[in-house]
Amino acid sequence: MHHKIALRQVNFLTFFLSRSLFLLFALPYLLEIVQNDLLIVIPLGTILGLIPLGIYFILWKKEPHQNIFEKIDTFFSKPFSLLFRIILWISLLFISCFLVFYITSYINYSLVPQISLMIITITFLGVIYNLATKGIETIARTGEILFFIFILLFVITLIGVIPLIDIDQVRPFFIHSTSRILKASIQYAFFVTTPLFLLFALPQDIVVEKKHKKAILKSYLLASLFIWIITFLTISILGNQFALFYQYPTTLLLRKVTFLKIIERLEIILSVHFLFDLFLLMALLFLLLKEGIKNIFGITEKKKMNKALLLASIFILFGSNYIPPIIPYYGAMTIIVTIFIPILLIIRQKIRKS
Repeated sequence: MHHKIALRQVNFLTFFLSRSLFLLFALPYLLEIVQNDLLIVIPLGTILGLIPLGIYFILWKKEPHQNIFEKIDTFFSKPFSLLFRIILWISLLFISCFLVFYITSYINYSLVPQISLMIITITFLGVIYNLATKGIETIARTGEILFFIFILLFVITLIGVIPLIDIDQVRPFFIHSTSRILKASIQYAFFVTTPLFLLFALPQDIVVEKKHKKAILKSYLLASLFIWIITFLTISILGNQFALFYQYPTTLLLRKVTFLKIIERLEIILSVHFLFDLFLLMALLFLLLKEGIKNIFGITEKKKMNKALLLASIFILFGSNYIPPIIPYYGAMTIIVTIFIPILLIIRQKIRKS
């Protein structure tokens, strides 16, 4: 895993990870809570998201040659170290089941409704497993290529939908209480920053350049800008009530893209860019599971490690289909993994220093 990657590749990964929970969770959930005020929530939530992002930067600096499992092993005594590492790994495993269920459900609903969910899941996991076994360098290079394809698809989408914008659909603002907007902003910050844990859980030393903080912040802000634009287009073209009626309003938005009334039904091609976020999210998650296998079980041989990751993938395959996706439980796991453990590590390190 300890191959070097360029700073620009880290920026692309940051961009995609920040967007990765938007389509499946953030947009439908927050749109239902605050409607038009979501256009205010996004910039406020982006600012609030700088707090957990700052925590991740602090964590990344601690023992920069180690991943999150190795840091836990360094800062805690053996019994607690083993306990926290197992909790982290199992939580990541079950979060993978949860995410794969929603990702493959989206693919089935929006892209290939005629194909069974099990076949979609097997294919998706096969691609993710292949990326994870090849390491961070391959994942980063993939993200770099996908970014330029994303820009092309996004520009085509803009050209197709801009004539359909109705500004009256986005008014009025501040129709909800300040406390409700603030709560939604905190939740938005959670959606855009927690996936970045997967990047910061890797060793800092994998990045060739050292002056990365400002560049990563720019990518994070750029991702939120694109999220705001997509949200604006969704509300201004579909309207709140129509958007809330559909599980994936962005797919409905893309169905309206036509050129000269000749080329239609482009939504399958244009919505592929949402899969870029999800592919890279799961690839980094699998890579972290792989590092956990190495650290906890002491498996270092490449073939054995890949076989162990394959077993984890099989568990995720069946878990995503048969374990109930109870959102509050997985939300709690995500908070433990992405917030509680990083803060605990930082506190523990400061205690050891003093």
